[in-house]
Parts: sequence; C-alpha cells; structure tokens
Amino acid sequence: MTVSKKKNMKDVMRLPIKLVEVNVIRITDESFPGFVEFTLTDSSGEEHRFIDKIPIVSDDYNMRPPCIGYMRCSIVGESNNTFFIDTSAPDYITSLKEEYQFEVNKDKIITYAEATDAS
Repeated sequence: MTVSKKKNMKDVMRLPIKLVEVNVIRITDESFPGFVEFTLTDSSGEEHRFIDKIPIVSDDYNMRPPCIGYMRCSIVGESNNTFFIDTSAPDYITSLKEEYQFEVNKDKIITYAEATDAS
C-alpha cells in the first residue's frame, strides 16, 4: 500500500528517523560511490523499486547482492501492526515511480542502535 499526500518538509524533518529494511538486488554502477537497485516491500506485499547510491542502504562498499540493506526514513504515522513511513526525509529518496510514502510492517523498522549492534 502506498501512501501519498502533500507535506510540509519542515514538519517531516522533525519526525523520528529510523531505518527500514530493503532488499538489495544488484549493483547497477560500480564507479564510486556505486549505485544499487533495491526494493522495499510494503505491508500488502507489494515491492517498490529504487536505484540509489550504496551509502543510502549500506556502509559496506564491498557488498555483494543479493543482500539486506537499510534505508533511512521518517515515521509519519502508526497503526497496530504497521508504520507509515516517508523515504523522502531525511535523504530525499523516491521509488522509480516517484513514490515516497509507504505503509510497512513494524518488524521492517529498526533504530540506529539496532543497526550498530547487528554489525
């Protein structure tokens, strides 16, 4: 499920920043800093495709897809089992269809501390 609505960027930048799990599919450009294609799976199971720089999803420039990565996002809402996220803040990331707001299962969201503990 994609959520789309107009927003005030100043308001979005004040929201809690978390990390959402993505599936890194392939490297699309190996020149520094490198670009990768990755997908975000929303709560209804729909995959949303992105292409962006490796540092958007990992601090490992030697990653070898397929693998799991994490993209920063803002939490803009919540239900019992899902979060509504905005991937345009803080890094201005949009899907190939120019979507930036999604509903994802809560287990796909982690904090910076959890990401640091996992590495």
